[in-house]
Amino acid sequence: MQAHHRQAVQMSTLVRDRVDDEDVRTLALDIALTQQQQAGQMYGWRELWGLGQGRTEPVMAWMSGLEGHAAGGHEDGHGGGHVGAVPADGLGAVGDMPGMASAAQMDALAAADGEEAARIFLQLMVPHHVAGVEMARAAAQEASEPEVRALADAMATGQEAELTVLWDMLAERGGPVPGV
Repeated sequence: MQAHHRQAVQMSTLVRDRVDDEDVRTLALDIALTQQQQAGQMYGWRELWGLGQGRTEPVMAWMSGLEGHAAGGHEDGHGGGHVGAVPADGLGAVGDMPGMASAAQMDALAAADGEEAARIFLQLMVPHHVAGVEMARAAAQEASEPEVRALADAMATGQEAELTVLWDMLAERGGPVPGV
């Protein structure tokens, strides 16, 4: 989940540098600060528990076998699939995680400015948050440590609330950018 959060921070930083829309800038700052803090907390736990930061198992392997956790994709091709799906061969790329923006989508965000950048950011954050909610719900259900359950519950609650904001703001700005 740290990698998932890092991409949200990256998208938020990109859009803040490219828009004058104060509502989008405020939302992006909130997402960046919240997810950076949460990623730092997860990093600290891994160090404290002697787990290190490297992967030795497939992306999302911790969710394999969990039933009922789907990323809830949309007909626009964003999101979707079973969150617990892991590559059959090798570790898989971080980009294989549900809700992650592709390299082409990140390039489109980096190249855009103004309202187009705001719309791309908002449309990419929707599936990102949908998948984040699903991962957080699964983590809250499966975690044995109370502090992990508490953080996961907070993540799910916060991102669910932000989803409504994301959809509303995207609609107010003309909806998704075609082809992104």
